[in-house]
Amino acid sequence: MIQKVKSFFYYLFHKPSVVVFMAWEKFAAPLTTDKFFLKVKYRLTMGYWMDFNNPKTFSEKIQWLKLNDIHPEYTQMVDKVAAKDYVRSKVGDKYIIPTLGVWDNVDDIDWESLPQKFVVKATNDSGGVVVCRDKSKLNIEEAKAKLRGLGGRDYTKTSKEYPYHGVPHRFIAEELLENGKDADLPDYKFFCFNGEPMYCQVIRDRNTKETIDFYDMDWNHQDFVGLNPVARNGLTPVARPGNLDEMKGVCRKLATDIPFVRVDLYVIGDKEYFGELTFFPASGLGVFAPDQWNEILGDLLKLPTEIGGGYNVLIDSDIQINKGANPRLDIRDYKIFCFNGEAKYLFVATGRQVHDTRFDFYDTNFNHLDLRNGHPNADITPRKPENFEEMLAVANKLAVGFPHIRVDLYNCQGKIYFGELTFFHNSGMVPFEPAEWDLKFGECLKLPKV
Repeated sequence: MIQKVKSFFYYLFHKPSVVVFMAWEKFAAPLTTDKFFLKVKYRLTMGYWMDFNNPKTFSEKIQWLKLNDIHPEYTQMVDKVAAKDYVRSKVGDKYIIPTLGVWDNVDDIDWESLPQKFVVKATNDSGGVVVCRDKSKLNIEEAKAKLRGLGGRDYTKTSKEYPYHGVPHRFIAEELLENGKDADLPDYKFFCFNGEPMYCQVIRDRNTKETIDFYDMDWNHQDFVGLNPVARNGLTPVARPGNLDEMKGVCRKLATDIPFVRVDLYVIGDKEYFGELTFFPASGLGVFAPDQWNEILGDLLKLPTEIGGGYNVLIDSDIQINKGANPRLDIRDYKIFCFNGEAKYLFVATGRQVHDTRFDFYDTNFNHLDLRNGHPNADITPRKPENFEEMLAVANKLAVGFPHIRVDLYNCQGKIYFGELTFFHNSGMVPFEPAEWDLKFGECLKLPKV
């Protein structure tokens, strides 16, 4: 406790920006929007304000992905236990590090049952680990204290990394991998952009004097380092792995259809092992030297053309919206305006789950309209669903016999779900912009004779 107090006053007087950063991270999260929280955190770390509407660099695009590329399967992929099932389903068992045990609580870990050498990790953490090379010398109480700290991390709060939402806080023991020559096993971290590995970050001597070297996929050494600001290249080059082509193949299978993910692998002889999957290296706040590589890597990262959302949220015929689901999942709401039994216009509502509602209007050919009604357009224009014609057919059937009705539908994983029927959109009291659209909608509505 005394050491913590001393550290606080040291940073307060010598590095006040660090204190501001820590205070913002600890106290601001529940008081502001996710976007503003990340913008301020980015400013405190990187020294300038980022533009969420036009991200350019790798670091900026990682922040954008945190809020816009949200899929429930990502949660499985970052869970140290569940990720093994994901990897097994993609590339088989041969790359899986053997599991020695899984426990819900630090105090439940059966240290006696573990071999002389092993590692223990928190399943909800990234990067932290207790390494035991000789159990007779292991201070179990110190190990438990470290694991409690690792297991207590919540990246959804401190960094808005929503894949970690819902990951059980458990502890997993694995076999210790050794190659017989390195105290710390070299870590091969493949940066995969839109499903394709492009660079490999090799980290050596992590627990002594860490070195970082980047290589392209032809194993040419690159003239930059990252993301550790104090790390330098190793004194000797990293030999090209004999099974590099197989490693790249593993990465492609694990990174399919993902804008960016880092695939971590280890190599023992002619065999490689899966380490972990990381969506946000250094939380997107790491430093590249020279810094131009932040832009070079940013150019490689092609962002999705739409905000990801709404998977596994509407459950079969018993519709349940976000019951226990990731709070950032954006349920896309298609609201179809039908006049005298025929669909004419619709708008797509996005961002409601994060209190940043956006409306985008379309005609029935899914041409985007220059029209607003109570909310601005989305930053990234929603794309036409593959089964859009089926949605229109559903709306037309439900609208039969009505002068006007709005049919609300959800579209999740290729399935259409009914939301509600509305006779009086916004009670007819929210103006259209430009106002001429109020007349166009009025011309479509043929009133019945009374």
